[in-house]
Amino acid sequence: MTATVGHRHHQFLPNDVLETVISNLDTTFVPDRTSLHNLSYTNYILKTMCQKQLFSDTYIVVKGRRNKTGTYFFEDNTTTGRRFLQLIRHSPHLARYVQVFNLNVYGGLPPHNSTVSENSLSNDAAFPLYVILPQLLNIRKFAIRLDSDKVGPPSWSKLDTRLQEFFTDILQRLPQVNLRGYFGLPPSVFANCPALKELHIARSYRHASVEPADSFFMDPWFTPESGVIDLTGLKTLEIQAPVPAIAGILRLCSGSLESLDFRVQAAGQSQFNYSSESQSSESMYGPPVLDLSDLCNLRELTIHAAISQRSIRPPLFLPAESQISGYDTDLPYVASMLRTLSMRRNFPILKIRVFIKTYDIPGDLLGAIAWSQFVGELLTDEQWTNKDVVLEVKLEAYIEYEHVESLSGRFRAIWEQEECLKRITEKGLVRVFFQ
Repeated sequence: MTATVGHRHHQFLPNDVLETVISNLDTTFVPDRTSLHNLSYTNYILKTMCQKQLFSDTYIVVKGRRNKTGTYFFEDNTTTGRRFLQLIRHSPHLARYVQVFNLNVYGGLPPHNSTVSENSLSNDAAFPLYVILPQLLNIRKFAIRLDSDKVGPPSWSKLDTRLQEFFTDILQRLPQVNLRGYFGLPPSVFANCPALKELHIARSYRHASVEPADSFFMDPWFTPESGVIDLTGLKTLEIQAPVPAIAGILRLCSGSLESLDFRVQAAGQSQFNYSSESQSSESMYGPPVLDLSDLCNLRELTIHAAISQRSIRPPLFLPAESQISGYDTDLPYVASMLRTLSMRRNFPILKIRVFIKTYDIPGDLLGAIAWSQFVGELLTDEQWTNKDVVLEVKLEAYIEYEHVESLSGRFRAIWEQEECLKRITEKGLVRVFFQ
């Protein structure tokens, strides 16, 4: 297509090509945002395309605080909820472009009573956040991120009542929801979620041996009286919880689930000794094997495993100085879970990612870990000789006061000596990443 301006001919790109170029710009990258902003002044068509890209994935910042009655959100002169509401009131068409809404909650001190503006607290029905969401007619995903302990404990029961009602409404009408900043969501929240396709519920625990303080936080989901929960259409699940809780929710969505991302939290149930030349292992309890055999529609499986340093306490009749230095890991259980996967699948390719992270293990002890045992358990199963399964293993180390680069190099040197790994990587069926 050509257009004439004065005596010169200019070649224009077709709109579909322009849309492709613009859609590949990353709105979280400042130079790309600047480019979109500048392009939007070119003409009406580019203005519309750029605005759609800029507002498709929107971030709003509010602040949170806890008091005697619970956790609440508020607005001040540094937050953006009120400003975004003013923007879409002035230009209503921008609200139609929002597909993903991200709520970032920072801890902070609320304004003094004399400076609190109208509708600035979340216990007010006219709080900007509550007014914004109903105007986003094309929204498909809502995500919340808590950025400070000052926001309050990440417990659903501690949330302000209006916030609970707000999040419940979101869960019941949107297809994609990420509320993994909170634990203890009651079954009633999921009693009517016909549109829900992707659910993220998890809580981070830094050390592999740490179990959640609220270890029974999902048990009520799976009692007979909570049978009203319908997750039969769920396609994506990210969850961090004890194995019984994960097994319970998988029973509710095994027929539809295509992507599963989870951390098993079983590391503290197995102890391994690296203080002697013979690397021994001791299982404290029976392995909580998670049966994945019913997930016949699975396309992607991501499992997070961990290895953390600890001192294994001796029996009471032994002196304290006889403590054995060792480490915890859930890798044996990860291997046992992978072996439950069914070979009968409705999709031709299954991609499996195993993330292994070490915590506070000095670099000079990395080589003492029983890597041969773990590599063998993960990779010798006959499933990995099947080209329908693609396995990726990523190793990452965390330790204070030590360069990550040096630890990455030690990982590589150790794993490259594993004969089992050499054989199977030569077939191109396993990829190993070091970070």
